[in-house]
Amino acid sequence: MNKRDEVKLSSFMAKILRHSPEKFGLKLDDYGYCGVSELTKAIQAQSRWEHVTEEDIRHIAATSPKQRYLIKGNQIKARYGHSIPVFQETSARQVPPYLYHGTHGDALEAIKRAGILSMNRQQVHLSESPSFATLAAKRRKNPLLLKIDTQIAIEAGASFHFAGNEVWLSTPLPPSSITEEIPVE
Repeated sequence: MNKRDEVKLSSFMAKILRHSPEKFGLKLDDYGYCGVSELTKAIQAQSRWEHVTEEDIRHIAATSPKQRYLIKGNQIKARYGHSIPVFQETSARQVPPYLYHGTHGDALEAIKRAGILSMNRQQVHLSESPSFATLAAKRRKNPLLLKIDTQIAIEAGASFHFAGNEVWLSTPLPPSSITEEIPVE
């Protein structure tokens, strides 16, 4: 499978696991897992992807630059980005003092008024490093990073969950927790 097809397959996997598993005949458990073989069959049922194997899916999960997928044994899940409700696994990892949120300049005024909201997802996505958050910001015109003081956010009632690979998920964040606006070039 060439790189371009890998990117498209990864996007299709995300669509299924994050947004519409039932549309493809999949049932996720409470934490968003399903069988790798079930996901493979659901993907193979689409004419464009009938050649996809379990090995292809495992390869996509293992090599995803953002580590979007987690495989445990014969189960796979999307780590984050869900528009459907899933429980987050607990982690003993301590929330860093600062996290970063990738957004765009056109959203800044609304964010200053209402804070950072989950929009059409279940939670707000944050990164431990500016470089990782930049990947999300650069998907839009006028990319921007927001530096978040997690202690201020926690004192205002926000909660954080580690999703893996630098990614943290949170409840909505108040405008007061934004300590810096960083333009992305």
